[in-house]
Amino acid sequence: MRLRPRGRARAELHKQAEWAYMLDGRVRITAVDQDGHNVVDDIGVGDLWYFPPGIPHSIQGLKEASSL
Repeated sequence: MRLRPRGRARAELHKQAEWAYMLDGRVRITAVDQDGHNVVDDIGVGDLWYFPPGIPHSIQGLKEASSL
């Protein structure tokens, strides 16, 4: 997936889990956990995220990617 700075991937949830490994840039992930708590975290190069099945989430680009 590629996102422009301040670009957003729409809020969604899946029947299957979703994970990703960051190759370049920075994003902010937002989710609602199974207890109804909001979770917000900034992810950068070398980080990964994991959303279990059925967890609503969205992703926002924060910084211009370098060369990928």
